[in-house]
Amino acid sequence: MSPKKDDPAGDTPTKATKPATSKPDQMEPEVLEFIQAIDDYKRIHGRPFPSWTEVLEIIRNLGYERSEA
Repeated sequence: MSPKKDDPAGDTPTKATKPATSKPDQMEPEVLEFIQAIDDYKRIHGRPFPSWTEVLEIIRNLGYERSEA
């Protein structure tokens, strides 16, 4: 097997330690809540792709705050 053109060293990237899943019954409740909040925001505001500022607003509206480290 020869290396890929975009991979001169012939190394293949490793996958994340926790694989992503697309099945709702395998997702954590917090993930489903976040997805629903994003979908609701997009529908209400007519935005197919919220900006990062809007995503931060959605996260804050879910009750998340930065902890003091």
